[in-house]
Amino acid sequence: MEQELISKLLDITRKAGEIIKESQQEGIQQLNPIGQSPITQADIAISEYAQQSLKPLIETGNHLLIDEEDKKNSLYFTDTFLNTPEYIWAIDPVDATRDLVMGTPFYAVTIGIFKNKKPYMGAVYFPAFGELYWNDGQKSFLVTLPFTDSEQHYQLNPVQIDLNGNQFMYTSAGFWKNYKTDIHPSRNFGAHCFHLMWMCKGWGKATIFKNKIWDFAGSWAVLKDSGLKLYNLETQEEITEISLNLFEGIERNPWGLNDFVLCITEQEKDHFFKRLKKI
Repeated sequence: MEQELISKLLDITRKAGEIIKESQQEGIQQLNPIGQSPITQADIAISEYAQQSLKPLIETGNHLLIDEEDKKNSLYFTDTFLNTPEYIWAIDPVDATRDLVMGTPFYAVTIGIFKNKKPYMGAVYFPAFGELYWNDGQKSFLVTLPFTDSEQHYQLNPVQIDLNGNQFMYTSAGFWKNYKTDIHPSRNFGAHCFHLMWMCKGWGKATIFKNKIWDFAGSWAVLKDSGLKLYNLETQEEITEISLNLFEGIERNPWGLNDFVLCITEQEKDHFFKRLKKI
């Protein structure tokens, strides 16, 4: 089963990159009204490919797919759906679609696999930068120029973070309305997983986010191998698995996080919380 999961994970990731590049050559088409959170033909095509590819696994009853572009994903927000299958896939066909539409490079394909609700495998692919971060269930890698004859593989190791250093601290929108800290500077890119994956290179002090399950699912297994952990910003407790109480559960946003989440090393988390105040 492990090898089949790896094969499916990388195949969907590879195909997603091809679809995005083909869409760019033909001209990106936004399918919904301007002003709304954009959806393109690439989002839909990647979603359809992933659903078709995973259909045989889903039909066994041991797999569940939570896909951002699946209009039925809110139906899966139940204890039965979350606790019955051994494997849960969470996919964002294009994270930061707005950047793809605008022609800026800060977008990604992100696919995560949970096993018994814990992060197990994942892939985060940045087509414009030619970088793929992924975890095979045991180890994590950075692949440059993936899916080409020139690809190079680098195993990721635990990072060292110093909150007093000069790296950026990345934050999600809304953080500064609820909290304050003297840890600076900060910066917010498009795709949420940019902040998370670049921390695996030691480029960030911390990442604070409050997004959807598919935005961080592909990153989580990679983060673990890089010595990074997730903490609830309100309770300061570590998050080790997905559960319904992590998410809002409302009809328009069932899979959106209830609280802000901090990604940081265990060594620096107490230091961070001492310098954080709620407004």
